[in-house]
Amino acid sequence: MAAASAARDGHLFLIRFAAMLCFSSLFPLLCGLAMAWPSAAATGRGLETPTDAPQAQCTMLHTDGELSPRSATDVPSTDKRPTAPRAYRKAMGYRVQVYTGFADRASRNAAIQMQKEICRRFPQMPVYVHFIAPRWTCRVGNFTRREEALRCARLLRAARLSSEAAVVASPILIRTPAAVQK
Repeated sequence: MAAASAARDGHLFLIRFAAMLCFSSLFPLLCGLAMAWPSAAATGRGLETPTDAPQAQCTMLHTDGELSPRSATDVPSTDKRPTAPRAYRKAMGYRVQVYTGFADRASRNAAIQMQKEICRRFPQMPVYVHFIAPRWTCRVGNFTRREEALRCARLLRAARLSSEAAVVASPILIRTPAAVQK
């Protein structure tokens, strides 16, 4: 019991020590590492030391080994969100499920083959292959009304693409109007 407690305490110490090192600005210097940001390479000003949070002053490590303070506005942005408005929005609607398989590779390949065949015959229809645990599915369309989805299911059955074409409720993607350019 005492050995297990000592081992647990040892692991907790290592975890805390590793967290302290990772969140410390000294970590790259201790490991002999320096991260090159794209802005540093583009401006030719050298390498920066990473920080764990934006601060008013940052430190820059130049290629000649000199440290100099920098303002926070010189730090490259890590915001990866798109600036343009989305072209689609999600809503509840209907899709036609044309294939349902199992959780194996053969079912995945069959779903992808079904997707290719539908795209070849009906290029205007969006086709989606999903893994919804525990099976692979292939679904067609983004319909807001059930009647439209039923019409598509009859069309797919008539083309002999899928005998199991069934309308299912599903989150769909609806195209939004294009943003007005100024």
